[in-house]
Amino acid sequence: LALLLVDCSRGLCAADGRVLRLLRKRRVPTFAVLTKCDLLPPAELARSHAIVSAQVDEALRNGAAPSRADAAPAVPLLMLS
Repeated sequence: LALLLVDCSRGLCAADGRVLRLLRKRRVPTFAVLTKCDLLPPAELARSHAIVSAQVDEALRNGAAPSRADAAPAVPLLMLS
C-alpha cells in the first residue's frame, strides 16, 4: 500500500505523476492524500479536490497503465488536515 501526499494548495507535480504511473505499473494499491486541507476555505478545498482528482486521472492516462483486468484499481483521493 502506498500513500502519495499532495499539498492541496499546489496539486500534482511531474514527479508525482511519474510515481503514480510506476506504482500502477507494479500494481501497488495507492491512495492520493491531500494534505494541509485545514489551510483552505471550504470552497477552495472543494476546487482543489476536483483539480487534483483530474490531475491524478490525467497522470494515469498519460502513462502506460496496465489494461488487464488484474490492473491496479483507480486511485482514491483522500483529504487530511
